[in-house]
Amino acid sequence: MELLDHSLLDQHTVESFYSKFPKEERTDIGIKQWKLLFRLETAFNKKPMTEFLGNVGFLDDKWPISETYTIDWKADQFLASKNSYPLILLLKITIYHHVQTLKQNPSIFHSNMSMFMEVFGKQFAREGILTASINEPFVPALVITEEKLAHYISNAITDGCVFSSNLLSFLRKVITTPQSQFDEASFLNIECELPWRNHKRKNGLKSEDVYLNSLLDEKKQRKKAKSYMAFSEEVCEKTLDFVIPLVTEHSQTLKKIFDIADNKNSQQPKNQKIFTAEARDKILIHSELLESIKPIKLHGGYNFPFAYINELYEIVQGAALWIIFLTTALRNEDVRKNLLRKCYESDDESDLVYYIVTDISKTDQKDYLVPVPEITVKAIDFLNSINYAPENITHLVVRRTLNRGGSPAKTWHYTNGDQVNTLLRKVAGIVGVDVLDGLEESDNPEGMAHRCRATMAGWIGTNSPLAVMIIRRLFGHTNGIMPEQYLQGNKAVQETRDEIQQKTYHDLSNSIADAVVNNNVGGSMKRNIQDGKEHIKQRIIEEAEVNNESLTQGEIRLRLRDRIAHILFHRLKNGEILGLQTPLAFVCMRNPASANDAPCAIDSNKRTLLQKNISKSFAKGLQMSGLPELDNCKGPLCKHALLFNSPITKLLLEQFNYYAAYLKGIKQTDINLDEEAERFINLYSAPLADVYPEIMEKISTEQSEIQHD
Repeated sequence: MELLDHSLLDQHTVESFYSKFPKEERTDIGIKQWKLLFRLETAFNKKPMTEFLGNVGFLDDKWPISETYTIDWKADQFLASKNSYPLILLLKITIYHHVQTLKQNPSIFHSNMSMFMEVFGKQFAREGILTASINEPFVPALVITEEKLAHYISNAITDGCVFSSNLLSFLRKVITTPQSQFDEASFLNIECELPWRNHKRKNGLKSEDVYLNSLLDEKKQRKKAKSYMAFSEEVCEKTLDFVIPLVTEHSQTLKKIFDIADNKNSQQPKNQKIFTAEARDKILIHSELLESIKPIKLHGGYNFPFAYINELYEIVQGAALWIIFLTTALRNEDVRKNLLRKCYESDDESDLVYYIVTDISKTDQKDYLVPVPEITVKAIDFLNSINYAPENITHLVVRRTLNRGGSPAKTWHYTNGDQVNTLLRKVAGIVGVDVLDGLEESDNPEGMAHRCRATMAGWIGTNSPLAVMIIRRLFGHTNGIMPEQYLQGNKAVQETRDEIQQKTYHDLSNSIADAVVNNNVGGSMKRNIQDGKEHIKQRIIEEAEVNNESLTQGEIRLRLRDRIAHILFHRLKNGEILGLQTPLAFVCMRNPASANDAPCAIDSNKRTLLQKNISKSFAKGLQMSGLPELDNCKGPLCKHALLFNSPITKLLLEQFNYYAAYLKGIKQTDINLDEEAERFINLYSAPLADVYPEIMEKISTEQSEIQHD
């Protein structure tokens, strides 16, 4: 991509922008600008900030956006500068609008604030845009253009600063903040178009990613939507070895400990953060178990703090959540919001299978059933047993108490994904495994749950040929695309898939080769295959003569079989043969790359061309042929159809024999099968006779004898 014309950038400084104004008038402009800024921040300071934690106010230097993350408005040197306050106010209003008003996840702001200031804040400062000392004039945001932003981004890429589209998503939110939010201080509003507005989504990538790819060199480009890595076998083994005993053999003991903590009589009257001696002693009876989870530290040698119990609660809660995530593939959001106290039911036909009943928010599915093993039910039962929220709180995953010191929590359930991820990471920290490997900060809200989903998908993918269907059903997907994304991103699945694919190709090519050599093939492909067989046989004989080999008929036959199998295998592997069995039991030997319509797809392709108003000659010129429609297989009427000995072909033979017997009067039925029997026999008699000549000859002979009598 060529560098942008610098003449388009209209670079400004405060001096150049206000050069036409006398000094007194510039001073007056500055005073008015800052007066409007102060008026605007005062108005926002009166607005509620209920989506933020604690009693935070708009003018505060720190905004806690979750129990894990806080936006510090003075953390960055540019943010700390009083000269940057107009820009800070723009960012504050942006975050307030998207978090408080639109209820969006605030993590993208926290994790990309420093990068935003590095890429855009510094450039604004150099040009005096939204940057000035108090009561001094500054260049308004209206000078920011699409070209100017593109230039900033291009420079940042050259300097190695931009490596993720999350920064551009941050910028999108700044630009799309409604002008109404700025009231009279409209000079804060960036009104230009986004530099990537003409870039469309592609291969599952956001338009921001597509735009970045056009600027980055090939090695740094994102080729497809992010695939989350499955947890390693070591991570799963260490984690499950730790968490399973907590929700099974130790569950009752842990419940007793939390019951003691929930009793208000266990608090010292003068210091409610400390247990009474009696409560302490009851708990410390189980010190061996507690020490294995979290080391005990007594204050002053004998005071047992409630803070320990709060930490213990989060650890064992995280333990139960690990089991739920790894066995249900539910998303973080669904576990937090949709998993209720009474969320499972047993299977009437099995003592080993249960079903979680929950809503799936992303795909808007209600009362979705997810089959789970007994260990998941034990984790749910454990969470229910230590759920001390009021009865009207229906969520399964809740805090032990709303009062944890400082400002009380506003809800019993966790309101964002970071809080649940913190519970999972506490467990990971204890067992000593790295669960953030491969995750970016902005991935965290759903990233942990997605890695659990990827882990479960990997297990299914390496243990079942029905992986896509199973994952689609378990994960609550509405199509097969996302299950495929989970499977493609897992190396173990890729390796297993390749093994299964290679074995399938070998088995099919060997079966067909055996049938060809034994002259037991039928269908319209028979003639082509027989001609090919004779050609290969002749070449084997000629090669033997050249090499002075004397081959017996058995050796020629064996080489012929191996040569045919080898050719078929490589054609299947290279996609030159479809090789799929149709509902009529024929194997489709069509080349998927063929430019001609398959007989089974002619009608549907014609309808498509008519609906889209595409001429037949134009479609032919572009080779717009579709893949075969196996459900509409034409059987022996199709030149690509092949029939050979297989379990399904044997079922056909049995069905043929039934219909033949029926027409001979041997079988009796209340249903008029004449037409169906005759149609079936006419369709399959020739190809079945090729595959099973002796049996078909016997059936034909019996029928002739009865008709003669």
